[in-house]
Amino acid sequence: HEPTCMVVCSRENTIWMGGENIGPESGYVVVAMDCETNQPLAKVHVPNDVVADVCYDVIDNKTYTANAGWFCDGTTLSVIDCSSNQLIRTVTVGTWPYQLFYNPSANKLYCATSWDPDPKN
Repeated sequence: HEPTCMVVCSRENTIWMGGENIGPESGYVVVAMDCETNQPLAKVHVPNDVVADVCYDVIDNKTYTANAGWFCDGTTLSVIDCSSNQLIRTVTVGTWPYQLFYNPSANKLYCATSWDPDPKN
């Protein structure tokens, strides 16, 4: 499958890509590509089969992934250290995280979630 979202990590000169079933033979991953050589540098496993968005934190040199899930069953975002290309942690954020925004002025990440299966909420 092909990537559907990408972000440039300027400090490392890499592009992180996510999408639907990127690398299903080894689990669900986001892939870091070297901008100079166009070669893959790293694969990081994330909890769901669809990464809806990726976002870069220029201050802390981290990439965030919105782990939406194929059936809108995802509830997490993942935090990747761009200098080591390692998963730092996964955070529960709500049902179907689908879009991320980073505000460098406030050094805050915002995550849009959607689709609550309980109509009373």
